[in-house]
Amino acid sequence: MIHVTLPDGPKMEVCAGSMLVEVAHLIGPRLAQAAVCAVVDGELRDLRDTVDKDCSVMFVTRGSAQAMEVLRHTTAHIMAQAVKRLFPKATLGIGPAIEDGFYYDFGDVEPFTSEQLLSIEAEMKKIVGEALPIERMDVSKDEARKILSQSNEPLKLEFLEDLEQQT
Repeated sequence: MIHVTLPDGPKMEVCAGSMLVEVAHLIGPRLAQAAVCAVVDGELRDLRDTVDKDCSVMFVTRGSAQAMEVLRHTTAHIMAQAVKRLFPKATLGIGPAIEDGFYYDFGDVEPFTSEQLLSIEAEMKKIVGEALPIERMDVSKDEARKILSQSNEPLKLEFLEDLEQQT
């Protein structure tokens, strides 16, 4: 068993290896429904991540500024997936959440027309309806380089190289 410290100090015991969503359910079903992610020892984490040692946990719930940022970031990825389905030759740039929405930079495509934007929106709705799992992958820089090379993503490779030069 490990100890999870909640905001304002209460502690609870959970089994090591419990998923954060399970911890949220132990606190209450409403929290589990409203939780978007969690902050564990100051680090933003997915609800499917596990807790393996004593830690502090704060759940980020729908409606909060932090939740909106996470949801906007996820929506940017869904948009990128929709664009790749509709325009397979498009290459991915960056796609951050911004204060009042999100955007994504694409290469190797002409600016989208109004009709194409409607098609992208429809494809995004289709993707959401497919209820595909959204999984974060942590990989080494070498593995990232390999994945991006194989998937022909030169803008992402350039971004990775820029990150490497900064560290």
